[in-house]
Amino acid sequence: MENKTIKVKVIFYANIRRTPPIQSYRPHLVIEGETEYLGVVFTDLEEVPLGTVTTAMVCPMYEKIDYSGLLNGVRFTVREGATIVGAGVVLEQK
Repeated sequence: MENKTIKVKVIFYANIRRTPPIQSYRPHLVIEGETEYLGVVFTDLEEVPLGTVTTAMVCPMYEKIDYSGLLNGVRFTVREGATIVGAGVVLEQK
């Protein structure tokens, strides 16, 4: 899935994060029901207040990790280490 971008709808929790994430934010996504951490970089992220649903583009960070589970409609959590800082759903792959 290298050189692919994934469009997501995401919300970052106001009660967990102190500030909204910015461009080049590098968290992990964990698919609902799974345990594997998938490193991504946000390449197109509008800065909106925490607690606001927004769309963004993410790119896989690692060539040897299988990102194929990030299919349209798949739900995920956004994590910083073990802390869940947000959640989202995959809208499309490009």
